[in-house]
Amino acid sequence: MFKDEDQDIINIVSDSAAEKFVRDQYCQTGELIEEERACQTYHQAEFETQTDFNDALPRNTKIIIDNSKKLCDFLLRVYPEVTDQLVANNRSHAFDGYEVDWEEKAEVIECSHVLKHEDQIIDEEQQITSVSWNSTGSTIAASYGRNDHSDWCIHKSCISLWNIDRRNLDNKKADQTIDVSSCVTSIHFNSTDPALLAGGDFSGLVYIWDLSKEDDPLVVNSSKMQDGHQEPVSKVNWMPDDSGTRFKHKLMSISSDGKILIWEFNKLTKELKLQSGFIIQASSLPQSEMRIRNDTELGVSCLSFMPHDMNTFLLGTENGGVFKCSLSSRSPAVKGISSSIEFRSPVTFAYQPHLASVLSADASPFHHNLFTTTSMDTTLRVYSLLQQTPLLVIEPGCGYLHSVQWSPTRPSVVTASTEDGRLLFFDLKESSVSPLKVLVVDLEKKPVSTFQYNSKRGNIISTGGTDCTIRVWTLSSDLVQVKNDDYSVLNELAEEGND
Repeated sequence: MFKDEDQDIINIVSDSAAEKFVRDQYCQTGELIEEERACQTYHQAEFETQTDFNDALPRNTKIIIDNSKKLCDFLLRVYPEVTDQLVANNRSHAFDGYEVDWEEKAEVIECSHVLKHEDQIIDEEQQITSVSWNSTGSTIAASYGRNDHSDWCIHKSCISLWNIDRRNLDNKKADQTIDVSSCVTSIHFNSTDPALLAGGDFSGLVYIWDLSKEDDPLVVNSSKMQDGHQEPVSKVNWMPDDSGTRFKHKLMSISSDGKILIWEFNKLTKELKLQSGFIIQASSLPQSEMRIRNDTELGVSCLSFMPHDMNTFLLGTENGGVFKCSLSSRSPAVKGISSSIEFRSPVTFAYQPHLASVLSADASPFHHNLFTTTSMDTTLRVYSLLQQTPLLVIEPGCGYLHSVQWSPTRPSVVTASTEDGRLLFFDLKESSVSPLKVLVVDLEKKPVSTFQYNSKRGNIISTGGTDCTIRVWTLSSDLVQVKNDDYSVLNELAEEGND
């Protein structure tokens, strides 16, 4: 079918009559001339002035020195009288307590913001359970929930956040909201990282949110922890970390199940680990108050660290107990608990208890031994770490005192929120019975369930209550500026307790 075959060469001859020639040509453009120039849109000039005119004195200026006998006689005559008066002024107490204030004083407390995220209120009976300022003092967070559960919590809740420094702040819409499947009972901003927010809910879960991630700020929760809380979380509080890294943080949580848990959160790995735990049992109560079995757990309701000794913290319980505790305690719990960690008893000292549940406790940032508590027994108490009985017992007659806090700027001022919608500012320097000022927060006398001072801006305080409204107040100068005897009042109070 196929075979090899050779063909003859075919030559095609051009039919052009003339031979073609090729020649190369080139051209060159004219020389390009380049020139650089610079310009400046403004001119600078510097001028200096000097108030010292020694070098500018006219050459003919002369300083006249008076060595006359008349001047010497005058000075010798008035010197004894002036000297005696200066010595008398130095010894006089006529101006003791007088303080010169060159700045304009604010005489009244003013409400600067009224914040309510109306679209996010799911249940009309919800209330603000906790408020917290971030480490820069610009953002406030509020958690919502209910405290009247008779059984399991089936409500949805949220956390709302506002930046009060924003120019276009919307009082009726939060800058950011976080949805939570259960009532949030406590929140607390990290003291160094303004984006880290911790919280606890009614089901016993502990949460960590990173607010820099707006789409999904939830980093981790304790849902997979078998050793976590089994009852509502009462309070969460970030702890100082001695690990030497800014990526690891410690968190303490307390609960109605009597547990005090210490968590370690790694921001890089996004892991939340249960590091250690304590438990409060009836054996921690004084013998005179022992009405229940030794191995019965006491629900923990409030927490406060001593700012001058972060190894020491204070706890209040649902049955009225007030305890001084230590992180380094090695005392075993009376009753063993089935857990992967060993629970210990943190109590090192028990104080005279309240007659009802302790709702709040706060240590003084200005004195290493003083702290205060409020309770459902309607009293506010001031304790010394070294004395079992309270130094002061104040009963304002306003119902439950929900929350208490020392002023971050004035050492002698203690603030408490009431069941009838007020904030009471007690100045221990002026009176230990009547408040220095009373702020009516809610005209309908609804309870002020929580409030928080802004630690970065000591003249700002926020309140939250059952109407789901956050109010930001600017305090008057007499509640903010330190007075001469503020520190001595605390020292005298503590010394009375030692006597």
